[in-house]
Amino acid sequence: MAKRVTIFKKALGLNNAVDPTRLKHSFDSGETELATAYNVDIATSGRTSMRRGLTATARTEASHSLFCDTGECVFIAGTALYRLNTDYSRTGVRSGMTSGAKLRCTQVSDKIYYTNGYEIGYVVDGISYVWEVSTYVGPTTHRRFSSPPVGTIVELHSSRIYIAVDDVLWHSEPFAYGWFDAARGYVPLGRKIRMIRSVKSGLYVGTDKEVIFIGGTDPSQFTYEVVSNVSNRGFGVLG
Repeated sequence: MAKRVTIFKKALGLNNAVDPTRLKHSFDSGETELATAYNVDIATSGRTSMRRGLTATARTEASHSLFCDTGECVFIAGTALYRLNTDYSRTGVRSGMTSGAKLRCTQVSDKIYYTNGYEIGYVVDGISYVWEVSTYVGPTTHRRFSSPPVGTIVELHSSRIYIAVDDVLWHSEPFAYGWFDAARGYVPLGRKIRMIRSVKSGLYVGTDKEVIFIGGTDPSQFTYEVVSNVSNRGFGVLG
């Protein structure tokens, strides 16, 4: 009479340190070591089960430019800007964004300022607002302030917002992120800007020729030092 053989009843765990032919196995109890264990959980009792996976919370589509820095979380999907909610659902923030354009953001208090080379704006509580110059309030001045330029990179540094437009680094007035002086509020670098990163003592600016450290907090007193002759072309854009 044929003897009944238990092939598998209990897993003793994963053992990939020995040849599979040398794994522990009992045909009486069905206890065995596993040569591979892909996406499974093994309970203390030896019971195996498929590990819980991920479930899509919305229709899947190409997404990019995810940003979160202590505030809301936003990203691009298709031609729309969305807020990512805490339950991983999404809420539409702005439609009509340029397809494929990488969004660059910076967090300032409760606002996320963004630009992608075609559109600019800022987000507060899941609503996108027009980012433009506001009414001037202050001492009499002959200076004229304009709305921010539409650039490709944006970064906050020492109470000013900096925006890269080709080879020019524009900056706002202190704490007035919608005021840009077209006559004097910029730093020409002569090379296409591909990266901006603020640190306490200045700005690292990567171009297609080199990386420059711009020292200081006041544009009128900036110092400039080339810290690398390697272009930023092959690196991801920060900021």
